Amino acid sequence: GMMALSDCAPGVILLHVLCAQKKLLQLQYQAAQEHLVETLAVLPFAEECLQPQAQPRWPISTFDVHSNYVRFYRAISYYFQTAELIEDLLWQPSRTCMDDADCQGMLDHVCSMRLHRCVHMQEGCPKNAEVCPPAERCTSVKSFSDSCALEISPVCINNGEIQAFHPNKACLAGLEVPTMIKACSEMGTTLYPLQWCSTSYHQTFRDFGGAAAAEEAFILPVTLRLRSPWHMLHSLVPAFAQARMDESYGFNPGGDFDLLIVDQDLDKDRHIWGKVFGAEASNKSMGGLDFLLQLISNRPYKMLA
Repeated sequence: GMMALSDCAPGVILLHVLCAQKKLLQLQYQAAQEHLVETLAVLPFAEECLQPQAQPRWPISTFDVHSNYVRFYRAISYYFQTAELIEDLLWQPSRTCMDDADCQGMLDHVCSMRLHRCVHMQEGCPKNAEVCPPAERCTSVKSFSDSCALEISPVCINNGEIQAFHPNKACLAGLEVPTMIKACSEMGTTLYPLQWCSTSYHQTFRDFGGAAAAEEAFILPVTLRLRSPWHMLHSLVPAFAQARMDESYGFNPGGDFDLLIVDQDLDKDRHIWGKVFGAEASNKSMGGLDFLLQLISNRPYKMLA
């Protein structure tokens, strides 16, 4: 089989990539996807060999395997499988790097020292544009071991939207600076926009006439507006554990922080739940069980979206 054709995991990945491209050209989308799934299965055994500093350097990277599969899966899930899709489904490699010399031959590309990948440098943008300039406060996004929990600081809530800060906002495209953030619950994973503001953090607060001291907030996605005890447990038990029982999340153990609620129903199955639970709750209330939110934060909750 495929494993017998190569002596190492990166070689097996390359073979599956090549086979996937062949199947695509034959318009065999399901077979192509099966080969790409195999690249994901083999990847844990190959990651050390695919690091930018590894020698010899392979013409693929961990980023390539993940990004190409996600792009492929989304396309065949959302669109009809026609020949017009081929150009968008073919493998799109990146180039790993340790310095700018590794990006020679790629017009207007430099080596991002954070990503260790050649990235396009837009005209008028500084190299490593994502690096926060001295004396500025830029928003950072930190992931916890729980992939659905993020620490984002500093941010503002403006008209119900989460606003982040970076003076080089126009230069951040392609640098894996998130423009969407994940909210996870029993409804699945939903993406919400993270708006980047080119006005500096300090200027924004001056424009608002000097805002109050910075506060800490827990942004919590909640399902079915806490009208069902069963769905309420799915929303609140993990949140309670994070806020009151796990110090690694950094919350005030006494519950002295803001609680911002995101309604994650997004109209999914609302025609069913409306019949089960009765009339829709007020847009300003999470329903009859909302008093349980006091277990998470001592402050009154607010609706974010």
